[in-house]
Amino acid sequence: MSERKFAQGLIRPGSAALMRETVSQAVRESEVMTKPKQVEPLDYETFVLKNRNVLEGDSDRDMLVFPNDDIQLKKMPRRFRTTKSTVPPSDNVSGLFVRECLKSYSSNWSVLHWKYEPYSGSYAQLPRSDIPEELIPQVYEVDIEHDAKEDESALKRTMSRTVTKAGYLYLTPDRQQESGRINISVKSMKKRFFYLKQQVDTSYVLEYHKDDKKLEAKGIIYLDSLVDVVKNPKRGKFAFELRMQERALTLSADSEQDADSWMTILRRVLEVERRVSTAVSYSSFEENIPSAGRSESLHESLRQSRNPELQKYACETERSIREARQEGRQRLYKLYRHEMQKNERLEDEEEPKVDFYGERFGMRLLIKCEDLTFRLLVSLPHGDKHTVCQVEPYFTTLALYDIREECKISEDFHFDINDPRVRDMIPKDIQMAPEMLNANGKMDRSQPDIGSLDEEWLQFRNQALFSVMRPHPEIYLVVRIEKVLHGSLTQSMEPYVNKNNDTRLGLKVHRQMSGVCQRLGHYRMPLAWAARPLLKPFTQEIDTYSEFTTIYRQDQATLTDADLIKYLGYLKQKRVDKLSKLQSIPGSIQLTIEPLTPNLPNCLTPSLVPVRPFPEPPTNPVTYEVQEFLPESTSSYPYTSYMNNLYVYPLHLKYDTQKSFTKARNIACVIEFRDSDSPDATPLKCIYGRPGMPAFVRTASAAVLHHCTAPPMYEEVKVALPLQLHERHHILFRFYHVSCESPKASIKKRENVETAVGYAWIPIVKNGVVTVDEQNIFVAQDLPPGYLTSDPQGFGKGYAGPIIKWIDNTKALLRVYLRLVSTVYTKDVHLQKFFAHCEKMDPAAEAIDNSETCNVLKKADLKTLVDRAVNTGEFQRQLANCVKVLHAVEIGTFTKFLLPVLNQLFRLLAMDVNEDVAQNVIRLLIHVVHGIHATGKADILHAYVKYVFITTTGSITGKTIHEELARNLTVALRPANADLILINNLLGHSAFFFDIIIKSMAQHLMGSDRMKLPRTERFPTDFQFRVQTLVQAIVQHIISKYKENGTETHSANVGLANFIKRCFTFMDRNFVLKLVNLYMEKFSPGGSKVLYEYKFEFLRIVCAYEHYVALNLPMVRPNAIRNIKEFYHEFTLSDDFRKHHFLSGLLLVELKYAMREYRDTRKLAIGVLRNQLAKHAFDDRYASRRQQSKVVSLYLPFLGIVLENVNRLILQQPPQMTSSHSSAIFANGDVSSVVDLSHISMPSTPQRGSMVLDPMNRSSTLPNLGKEQVLLSHVGAGSLSNMTNASSLSNVSDRSSASSTSTLQEKDVGEMGDSLKNQINHQRSPSGVQLSQVIRYDKLNRDEVRDLLICFLYILENISAELLLGWWQNCTETELLNFFKLLELCLENFRYPGKKSLFMRQAFVENNPQQRALTLPSRKGPPGGPIRAISTYTERTTVLTSISEDVDSHTALLMANVSSEVGLIILDTVTLFTSNFKAQLQLNNGDNTLMYRLYDIHLHYLQTGQSETLTRHVFATFRCFINSYPEALFEGSAQLCGSLIYEVLRSCNSKLQNSRADACALLYLLMRSNFEYTGRKNFTRVHLQTIISVSQLLGEEVPLNNARFQESLSNINNYANHDKAQQLTPFPGEVKDLTKRIRTVLMATAQMKEHESDPEMLVDLQYSLANSYASTPELRRTWLENMARIHCKNGNLSEAAQCYVHVAALVAEYLKRKEIFLDGCSAFRSISPNIELDESNMKEDAGMDDIQYTEDTLLEKLEMCAYGLDQAERWEMMGQVYRLIIPLYEKQRNFQALADAYQRLHVAYSKVVDVMRRGMRLLGTYFKVVFYGQYFELDDGKEFIYKEPKVTSLSEISERLRNLYSEKYGQDTVKLIQDSNDVST
Repeated sequence: MSERKFAQGLIRPGSAALMRETVSQAVRESEVMTKPKQVEPLDYETFVLKNRNVLEGDSDRDMLVFPNDDIQLKKMPRRFRTTKSTVPPSDNVSGLFVRECLKSYSSNWSVLHWKYEPYSGSYAQLPRSDIPEELIPQVYEVDIEHDAKEDESALKRTMSRTVTKAGYLYLTPDRQQESGRINISVKSMKKRFFYLKQQVDTSYVLEYHKDDKKLEAKGIIYLDSLVDVVKNPKRGKFAFELRMQERALTLSADSEQDADSWMTILRRVLEVERRVSTAVSYSSFEENIPSAGRSESLHESLRQSRNPELQKYACETERSIREARQEGRQRLYKLYRHEMQKNERLEDEEEPKVDFYGERFGMRLLIKCEDLTFRLLVSLPHGDKHTVCQVEPYFTTLALYDIREECKISEDFHFDINDPRVRDMIPKDIQMAPEMLNANGKMDRSQPDIGSLDEEWLQFRNQALFSVMRPHPEIYLVVRIEKVLHGSLTQSMEPYVNKNNDTRLGLKVHRQMSGVCQRLGHYRMPLAWAARPLLKPFTQEIDTYSEFTTIYRQDQATLTDADLIKYLGYLKQKRVDKLSKLQSIPGSIQLTIEPLTPNLPNCLTPSLVPVRPFPEPPTNPVTYEVQEFLPESTSSYPYTSYMNNLYVYPLHLKYDTQKSFTKARNIACVIEFRDSDSPDATPLKCIYGRPGMPAFVRTASAAVLHHCTAPPMYEEVKVALPLQLHERHHILFRFYHVSCESPKASIKKRENVETAVGYAWIPIVKNGVVTVDEQNIFVAQDLPPGYLTSDPQGFGKGYAGPIIKWIDNTKALLRVYLRLVSTVYTKDVHLQKFFAHCEKMDPAAEAIDNSETCNVLKKADLKTLVDRAVNTGEFQRQLANCVKVLHAVEIGTFTKFLLPVLNQLFRLLAMDVNEDVAQNVIRLLIHVVHGIHATGKADILHAYVKYVFITTTGSITGKTIHEELARNLTVALRPANADLILINNLLGHSAFFFDIIIKSMAQHLMGSDRMKLPRTERFPTDFQFRVQTLVQAIVQHIISKYKENGTETHSANVGLANFIKRCFTFMDRNFVLKLVNLYMEKFSPGGSKVLYEYKFEFLRIVCAYEHYVALNLPMVRPNAIRNIKEFYHEFTLSDDFRKHHFLSGLLLVELKYAMREYRDTRKLAIGVLRNQLAKHAFDDRYASRRQQSKVVSLYLPFLGIVLENVNRLILQQPPQMTSSHSSAIFANGDVSSVVDLSHISMPSTPQRGSMVLDPMNRSSTLPNLGKEQVLLSHVGAGSLSNMTNASSLSNVSDRSSASSTSTLQEKDVGEMGDSLKNQINHQRSPSGVQLSQVIRYDKLNRDEVRDLLICFLYILENISAELLLGWWQNCTETELLNFFKLLELCLENFRYPGKKSLFMRQAFVENNPQQRALTLPSRKGPPGGPIRAISTYTERTTVLTSISEDVDSHTALLMANVSSEVGLIILDTVTLFTSNFKAQLQLNNGDNTLMYRLYDIHLHYLQTGQSETLTRHVFATFRCFINSYPEALFEGSAQLCGSLIYEVLRSCNSKLQNSRADACALLYLLMRSNFEYTGRKNFTRVHLQTIISVSQLLGEEVPLNNARFQESLSNINNYANHDKAQQLTPFPGEVKDLTKRIRTVLMATAQMKEHESDPEMLVDLQYSLANSYASTPELRRTWLENMARIHCKNGNLSEAAQCYVHVAALVAEYLKRKEIFLDGCSAFRSISPNIELDESNMKEDAGMDDIQYTEDTLLEKLEMCAYGLDQAERWEMMGQVYRLIIPLYEKQRNFQALADAYQRLHVAYSKVVDVMRRGMRLLGTYFKVVFYGQYFELDDGKEFIYKEPKVTSLSEISERLRNLYSEKYGQDTVKLIQDSNDVST
């Protein structure tokens, strides 16, 4: 379905933003996208050398000269967590890989210490930058909410002092008094509670309230105008009349006594008032009072006052006021930091914190094994009594299993919880029998060193420390239980499962096992197992439940780990069907599980090395750290400590088919570790012992299965490998048949217990690599000498080994698994081979091993052999192949051995290798770095660079690592390289290689003592060339690949920026600056958003250099500057500026060009500058004001940039005829003008509230600048056409400056027009502000504006006065006006909105995320804005009520402090200007544009509501202004004085007492100054402007009828009464007369408040008030314009237009009296006959001389009339108005205006023809309304005609009237009659 026609024309949501973006794009495309001119930087080194004396002698030398201690190379001792280093001596170690590993674990850290590194990051990383600014409590009126109880108590206290009498009286309504009715019933009078109060100035008032409990006064009667008090019996029996000067008021009491009492006291008040008005006070000081007519300075006069406040003001000077503003100041950026960080991702800016390498642990748990108890127990003697205990000793182990990964994740922890009585059942000689058999009596050097640890203390342990790197609920804690070997498993289990709880059974078993232990005590058999989860299933918290409730019998068929993991899965799944097959044993296991507590004492590593703290002798039981086994897929970390253990797991022996041995059933597997196969060789003592055994033993055995010929095994044997392994190291397996049956005869010899049934062995090292993983090996019948040389696969030709008999026809019968946990040996063949080749290149690598092969090498000249081998092409090819195959090594392996691998690869670059080897090394480095990054371990690479890397120089070639890296990285980036993946990986991780180059450069310079050389001599020229080539290659790839490889190019860009930043420390700074230029010239304007992000990120990083300020040479020039005007170049982005201040100039140039780009690009540029300035502000090295001033000098051209874009900082709105409290009504008739209203498109059918008619905007007093229309077309090389009317520029003709003002929008238009003309006529302005080719009109958003303004304010805050004054002197008038406009924008954008407003804003944003704040918080909203906002809010009321109304007090306080500090900065700036440019400001008695603009800023403080502290300083500034510029206030245009009085009167009504006091004092000083200025004759101007302003405030519904304003008036009177210097002058009387007139106006408008909800009654009252001022033109004009505002608000556009017609006629009648416009108001007779009757009664009074209406004023009013009639669709009347306008245009010869006028008339008459043809014009709907009832008083029975806008239905007006009067009289009182029948009254 197609859209309806009217719907197609509607503006949809988002259309405005789309339109702005379209216009922005049009402007961008219209501009010539020229690249910023490249400027070569200054030769920094030459400049510093030539100006050394200047730099060294500067008072701020530290910020101009690079420090000498910038960088240091430190050796940091390595810290171990153990009490001693775990690394053994490496003196006798052969093998490069082992040596490099040991070296990397024991070497100290090599660290480059950058002393000023904390200053090289963002502002958030600066030292002490996070110290918050101490916030000062700020009091704002907008936050003040009076508590009713506090008001009541304050009122009672005030009344106790001021109230003279109180009581009830009846008040006659005003309309009844005016009607003159005599018979008035008491019912029609209103009963009110009256207070008779005395004011501060001794005057009296009658204040009446609804009752005695209500605090709010309904009205006030001022008795200073009281004439007489008389009885009035005609009005009532107890009535009396108060006769005032201009009216009479009737009151009535309840009794005659009350009436007499009130009359008596009121007459007494009348006498007091008369006495005060006629008496002359302070006669005792007559001799000191100057005679009347004598004029003296204001300060001298104030010193004679008796009022202490006035005396204090007499001592004020500009200097004292300025010094007072400096007290308690805060740093702006400290306050703004909170807002800066709201939307910033600071984690992206912060560099990752790099820690030392160290051992990493996961979740660490301390497990204590407490008890193992079966139901089968025995009672044994224990001292004097018997206690129960186990029947036999148990061997228990604890381990962790991960059923998710289906693997074991920890080694076995063997613990002993046997009772000592049971433990002793196994004789010591039986337990140690294997050790004694293998001892040879010699000292065994194979045992690892355990230091001073006590062997007995280590034997019995029951607590262990487990670590879980990846905790999850599927990890189980498993306990295995074994017992001494005794027959079959079934037979041994019977007593445990026997349900008969007979103690004799336990004793029987105990005795039986005692005999068995005597014979087979060192053999074990499986008994049971138990398991439980380690963590809770959902929370993953530690399950601290300490008991295993179920113990399962060990089944001989399910012993392996695979079987155990299967059953653990059944436990997790709760598979009852599977678990029911397992037999449980009655019993329990008690464990304690708890998290690790810090500093656990007496703990040992898995290699039995003490861990700190370790008190000696031990104070706690020993705690073992259990080795965690991480799966291969789990990410690993670099090894940092020595560990060299091998875990041996015999899994299965298949003896069921062997025929070699008849007895091979109860098979025991004994494991030994040997280093020789000679006959006299013995096992090495390097196997970790079980509880009860020594720390290291020679043999270990697996559990024995009874009568099992193919036994599965689960034993874990832990072997401490020797540091130096060779090919004879092997593991030997011995198999024995154990006889379990006891001999029938007497005990035989021991050899009858064991019978050897086979041997097997595994060499540890094969081809230089340790044997690991699962192996299937052969089993031999015997063990001949030299068995390692045998070959089971056959005896080929030349075989010389022993002849061995293999069991079962040479089948692999034994399956074994080996797990290597070593940090010095690898199982990777390629890695081992690579180090073996590298070892051949090292001439110092002597053979240390005692093997025969090495002994041969010892006899040769190693260096000669190495040189010959290395220099051969074959060796280089093999080495290149070795490097290539390293790509097959797993990244996990590289990660574990990262330190030795990277050290060797970098060292290889500096050796004598060919290009092929070097390129393969680079490729491998890239592969390794990329792989580590892919696993998420970039931190270990950062740690390597920071702590480990040490550069080397080739001993033969003299190559350095940084040189070779620069050369080979460039080769890898060549376009000819087809490996795109390699290039992308290099780009992504280039930062690592750049860091290596930087550290290598630093170590090379310091190691060779070249750091002391001049920077130009530190590095050879070819190295600089290589660096430049590398940078070019990187930049080229960034620009060409940013789309396809965004992540990689971004990383390359950041890495390159950091590299260049670090080069400033070591290299020629001019060369490095050229590198920056080289980077920047690759970017073109109008490019991709991504490239802009790269560019500004590069700038951000480079500009973060810690010596950025010194690098930019702030205000340092070769020749001294003699004149302040010579600083002109410091304010422009000239080549000279950019050359001397290269980086800051580059940043500003890029900002300038970025302002022409899209919003995202602009925000990037603005953010970089904002953060850079924030860093300067937070830098404690530049804390003084002098230093900050020098820093700011680097950014002075920013003032020009922001001035260029000033028009974009303001939200442009079409000129509107809006009325607000700040409308300008002045005695001289000056009013704001509307800019060429006809070209602005407005709604043709306005609805209620859709149009606001008011040309007056008191927010500005700046006159118009010109009338000619300026359009954007063909400026420079672009054009901007087809713009909407809202974008066109026009301004009014150059009328008399004394009689024209403009709105804020008009000023923008006029100044933008001037800027455009200046751009056409002058490519550069005198101030150095370089204008853009096209003035842009796309607006900046709120964040952009605030950031720009905060930068602007920071510069103003710190710039020296001399520089700022010099810049002002070179500025044109337009630039000065724009500058002051910026100041006003700052006040607007940083205005404190109040806590409630903050809450509303936050709630609205949270519920309307698509909404965005306006750029400029306007004092008047956009068209339709308020209505739309209210409707949106009301729709979401239910949502917003759920949000707390408590605004973050800290945020509110921050915003309050920001607003206050911004105000103080601007106040400092404008006072500096007013103090030094008095001649310019006093031009034409202040009637000039500069004065108006500057005055607007001062007024802005009072208009927007500042803090109490700031307001105090503002009033002090105004007092100084009055003293400095009295001519502008009292002789020039009256608008300056009038606007000030208007705002001061508003402040007199402030809720802040101090602000009210300051406002009263300022208003009094204005009166006094005006009086002194006129030679003590009068203060007519202030008097008249005060009355006008009061009327204007009342018309704008500002509540002045309150105690605060009355107190202010009383204070002003009090000042006059106590001013000793004025007592013999008419001044006090005139002040009193003025306050009386103000109170009269207040009384006349008191009724308006009661009818504020009734627009018809309100307008009627205002019309009556306007008629009462028929003889006073200014006051009448004020109330007519107030009426127009109300009509516009209600949509009565015709009535509003008529109001403006009357205003124009009023001006015309004034001009007739001045003989300027001879027709006067009679010229309007054809428009309306009422005009002549109403406006011809003008009388000249004392204020007429101060009015300066001109023909231009009349023309403006007539234009306003025409516009209003057009909007009201009264097109026929427009011709009558233009008959008055056109002669004025002709007189001015303004042909453009004439053409526009006739065009508008043509359009108007065309519309008349159209509506007459169609007959479809609706001007309003009329209704007859009749009121009945006594509540309507005089309106009872009267008929009224109501006019409603457009099509208004009967139901709509009925509902409106019902609601109106229901709220007024009550819901049940009002009845609506909608029929036409007669109403019975």
